[in-house]
Amino acid sequence: MGGYEVQIQDRLLFSNDIKSSHSEESGSSSPDDNQPDSRKRVSQMLYQRAALMPKFATKVLSNQLGPPSKKPFMGNAIMTSSRGTFNSPLAVNKKEKSHPPFVIDESEDPKPVVESCIAAHLRPHQKEGITFIYKSLRDHGGCILADEMGLGKSIQTIAAIWAMMRKNSIRINLKCLLVVPSSLVNNWKSEFKKWFGTLRKPVMAVQKNSDIRSYAASHSYNPFLLISYDLALRHVEHLKLLKFDVLVCDEGHKLKNINGKIRTALYSLEIPRRLILTGTPTQNDLDEFFSLLDFVRPGKFGNRIEFREMCTEKNDEFTALRDKCLLRRLSSRLQAHLPNKHEYVLFCKPSEIQKKVLQTICDQMTGEPLVLIDYIRKLVNHPKLLHQKLLEDQGKETRISARPFLYTFPKNYKESVSDSGKLSTLCEMLACFHEYKERCVIASSYAKTLDMIEKLCNAMDFCVFRLDGDTPVHVRQKIVDQFNTASDPNSVFLLSKKAGGAGLNLIGASRFVLFDSEWNPAIDLQAMARIWRDGQKLECHIYRMATAGTIDEKMIQRQIQKGELGHFVEQIENSSSVKFRDEDLADIFTFHDSPCNTHDMIECKCGGTGNLPGEEEEIENGDGDVVNDENAMSNTEDDALDDFEDYIITINKKEDKEAIEEIEMQKEEENGGAAVENAEDAEQLAINGSSLNSLFRWRHYSPRHESQWEEFKETAGLGAIDLSDVSFVFKISVKTSES
Repeated sequence: MGGYEVQIQDRLLFSNDIKSSHSEESGSSSPDDNQPDSRKRVSQMLYQRAALMPKFATKVLSNQLGPPSKKPFMGNAIMTSSRGTFNSPLAVNKKEKSHPPFVIDESEDPKPVVESCIAAHLRPHQKEGITFIYKSLRDHGGCILADEMGLGKSIQTIAAIWAMMRKNSIRINLKCLLVVPSSLVNNWKSEFKKWFGTLRKPVMAVQKNSDIRSYAASHSYNPFLLISYDLALRHVEHLKLLKFDVLVCDEGHKLKNINGKIRTALYSLEIPRRLILTGTPTQNDLDEFFSLLDFVRPGKFGNRIEFREMCTEKNDEFTALRDKCLLRRLSSRLQAHLPNKHEYVLFCKPSEIQKKVLQTICDQMTGEPLVLIDYIRKLVNHPKLLHQKLLEDQGKETRISARPFLYTFPKNYKESVSDSGKLSTLCEMLACFHEYKERCVIASSYAKTLDMIEKLCNAMDFCVFRLDGDTPVHVRQKIVDQFNTASDPNSVFLLSKKAGGAGLNLIGASRFVLFDSEWNPAIDLQAMARIWRDGQKLECHIYRMATAGTIDEKMIQRQIQKGELGHFVEQIENSSSVKFRDEDLADIFTFHDSPCNTHDMIECKCGGTGNLPGEEEEIENGDGDVVNDENAMSNTEDDALDDFEDYIITINKKEDKEAIEEIEMQKEEENGGAAVENAEDAEQLAINGSSLNSLFRWRHYSPRHESQWEEFKETAGLGAIDLSDVSFVFKISVKTSES
């Protein structure tokens, strides 16, 4: 797709259209002149958009929704700022010369140490992690560092293995294979550059086969060999000849399939010391967790059936063994060093055409629910996406006829921004970010959704950066760096969750919009962690968008059920075989015409006033709105967050060995390709409303309570807009000790 470039001509064309259209409509009434300045400017911007809606919608959403031009965009002569810069500690740094080195193990002779110039920048949890990695690799052969995103897994790994390499002599005798996703190769190179500065970087990145031969001749100077998973799989036989001492697998949840090609290939290297780095060590079931543990400690946890039994029996010996090879810290460790973070779920009203088409899909439900689920997911983002898909499928031999759904759309359908509650709300939010000069990241799972949003951003005169699956790997880090250091505050970064949702540091933005959700909570969690990371200086606002009453809500409910709003748990629920009851499918294919079906399900009595359970109503005004004691609210929320960190998902103990064997056989039959993806989608359909109680930790707001709604908008950084297409909001805040 090559979607990271900015279409200069399109931007100018759309800007001229806006100006000329507004000029033509100058006889129309303008926004209220009595509004505050910021709201008036935003209203004027949105008024201009509404004035040319037919023309604008046709240009933004119709046939031009295809791939943009292929000319690479490497910045519009962007000036850089000092924000997010970092001076290498290994370069000359007089300030840190007096700092003592960090001794990893006092009992060893000679003592393994981390140089003082690096140790000066390490936080306590990072020193703990370095010690854990060093001792685990030295004594046991393998471990998993499962810290949440943003805690510095990279520097902990580099420091621990570098200390191991440098311990016995100046000459380095150990060789380390560092395997990472292709999208993170440059990120790791930047990490080495960050810490080693102008000194020789002890790493060689593989881009072609000859690089492996070069490494064989120079590994005493470049002990780290950095390679992507794809290239490692392709050149596994050449890698075997090098006899590596240490293997590091970043985003190691890629090894969750015990029979997968990547895991099998890396296992065959027979590297004695193995380290897995992952922020999401478990995503679906215990089999995946077993695969990771067995990779770093082969045979120590028995087979999969024995492992399940150990988990359900809560064996103390098993717990001790697990804790020896897995270290997990929460992002709360960084709260003292990061600005405040606020998360929101914005439930957007579906448009009339969305309701009409959705009802047709629900009425036409057949034996192909997974195909229809894909239709609905496109529809709730914008009807145009589904309409285009149906036009493409028309006349093809598909499992479901597109004709009944096409008939639901108006003849000669002309789409507009207002056809989607989510896109209309995003348009308002972008205008607000433009007014407040806040940079933002917008993430989606769909390339065509990003195309649509890119057209919108160009029309609103934003400087657009984009990273998706078609972005060349060698320029990805350059795009990230340019965004983080851009001086233009009206910048938007469009992110594909699957291509760039992990490992990237986008601290140049203080706003993050998750336009759509995934069944797998780990994907969304990884994406949302891009801006609230070490180095962030600004208060962060993260907005999740959902079309109310639709599959968007069901996906969020499923994420909560799987622990998306909590943290990694000591044990996770066993997944039963993929079977569906009629009532489960009926619930998915039912439109709930409610401001927020999730709020209805938990039967919360707050009424959308923003009160947490147990908070007292101090004053009731004449309109029936509740005015809260802010101090009491803040304290209660902090207590709730503390309790929430202890939230765990219980284990379903009712599976017997026959059921487990049936699951294993089923997974072996399903391995490979789209069948697995469909099975994962299908597995998510059953929603248990009783597991949504964690939402009582969040504040709930309804526009019916005007004073609280206005207060919410101000604190959410959206005070300059109406949010007329938002029917309900959930909010939770992480307050740092510094604030």
